[in-house]
Amino acid sequence: MERAGRFEDNQKLSHLEAELEETKLQLKKQKALKETFINQAKDAKRELERLEKFSDPAVRNAAVIASKVHNNVKYMKKKNLQQDLEELKVAHLLTVLIKADPRSTGPTNHSGPPEGPPPSGFVACPLQVVLVFGLSVAMAALSMGGAVHLNPAVSIAMALTLRLRLWRAALYVIGQLLGGVASAALLLGLMGDVAPAVNQVSVPPTANQRVSSSVLLHQAVTVETLITLQLVLVVMVTTELPLPEVAAPLLVGLTVSLGHLVAVGATGCGMNPARSFGPAAVTLDFRNHWVFWAGPILGACLAALLNDLVLRPRWRCPGDWWAELKQLYVLTDKQQQGALSQLP
Repeated sequence: MERAGRFEDNQKLSHLEAELEETKLQLKKQKALKETFINQAKDAKRELERLEKFSDPAVRNAAVIASKVHNNVKYMKKKNLQQDLEELKVAHLLTVLIKADPRSTGPTNHSGPPEGPPPSGFVACPLQVVLVFGLSVAMAALSMGGAVHLNPAVSIAMALTLRLRLWRAALYVIGQLLGGVASAALLLGLMGDVAPAVNQVSVPPTANQRVSSSVLLHQAVTVETLITLQLVLVVMVTTELPLPEVAAPLLVGLTVSLGHLVAVGATGCGMNPARSFGPAAVTLDFRNHWVFWAGPILGACLAALLNDLVLRPRWRCPGDWWAELKQLYVLTDKQQQGALSQLP
């Protein structure tokens, strides 16, 4: 009996030793798991610290989850820990998507992610920019009956083709510039920042000056010339063709949207020197600002020549243009009537 009792005690002791070893092994695994969770939580917190200045609710929610993960790690609430880490992964994905969202109407900088706090103002994707500019131009033209000059390039083209007297074109341009400055000042007062509206936002210190990190100055001038050419050409065509009253503003608005769709990622799509001048004047940032005058003016002149010499010829030779110029600016009203009466 004594021998049987000793055998039973030895079995119990062996069983307890096995349980002790298993407990030690579980404690080691638990310690390694805890260290893993702590490292993951620290990495997540470091990542969120870079994004904590974002005002988006998703980022704030991610910060709350990160804090909860730290608390659960501290007190080893394993039941909730894995769920919190999964939530943290989702929140981190949201912050990455938010950070990758385009937020400016200026030229896209492809040199890398921006550093520092995000720019203030509303987050806008390129499609929103395209639609807003096109629809706003269409609504402005429609509300004023279609006969409205919102762009100095259009006024210059009309003066060049003798559809508008020079002094009236100059007054239009001055009014457009004042409107651009007033709009930029209002934007600055409402949002506290007009930097996204400035076409030129970076001038890298390189031998070849650039409008952005991937667009050279001559490329920017070419882009601005082409998009303004198509805009001015459509404006001139819609003023001459017998179109319904609503059609001309809508066509011009679609043309503005097309220009922004093409150029918003390259130059920010100036197309309108007054629109470019306003934010530049308010922020006193005129770096490479001449690009957004030279391109649109050149495009306006080419569109005027293309329309009046090729598509719908008005003059057979330069002498005809000169004669009409004299008639418009030199002759008095009485002399103009006399000259018209002598025409066959």
